Amino acid sequence: MNEKINRYGGPDHWYNPKFFEALHRKPVQYLSEFLKGGERILDIGAGDGKLTYLINQLNHWVVGLESQWLPIRFAKLMYEVRNVSQIPFVQGDAISIPFKKCSFEVITLFDVIEHVPPEMLFTLLNEMKRVLKVHGKLILTTPNRRALRNRIWGHRTNPKHYKEYDVTELKRLLVANEFGIEALRGIFLPVPIPKIEHYGGIFPMRRLFSFFINLGESYPSLSETIFLVARR
Repeated sequence: MNEKINRYGGPDHWYNPKFFEALHRKPVQYLSEFLKGGERILDIGAGDGKLTYLINQLNHWVVGLESQWLPIRFAKLMYEVRNVSQIPFVQGDAISIPFKKCSFEVITLFDVIEHVPPEMLFTLLNEMKRVLKVHGKLILTTPNRRALRNRIWGHRTNPKHYKEYDVTELKRLLVANEFGIEALRGIFLPVPIPKIEHYGGIFPMRRLFSFFINLGESYPSLSETIFLVARR
């Protein structure tokens, strides 16, 4: 499974350009709408800790699970540099989660499932069901194989991904593993010009691209990223 895990050279997500920073924060903005308060949250595939930090800013208890030691070190360093409270991290594998049964109300799985070999998905989903409390929520994001741009220009799977999904495939996968779908949204309805979002930080393009990030909410089947909430 580690074959297609991104190797960290530095805490990249802490220094995103403006457009990509807005894009990166969007799943946590959506997440906040599905939290009642006081939930214990497990952030699987926490990486360099940026999204884990943003989740923690919502005043929820969160622990990051990450398979590599280096990004955990970067996360702790960035918390120290930015003078924010240290968040607990555990080094471990998502297909053998090192927590007891029913430990969490919420699991976040942001841009992780595409890095998992399809033959290991059943194990991953069962592990998440095991550590989730009854009626707990699984909240995930993943690249959309059938995004608008892919439909126009053709789709090429990222070489670091085992498999990418469209909305129908993702819903079918979760339902087949006894999760109930609660909500489905999109993030960023892409302008059908390759790599044009790299200009998203330039005024006045910034406002236009912010509009496209938000427009994705209403068009998940065409958006660049799928945001899905499922219930155990």
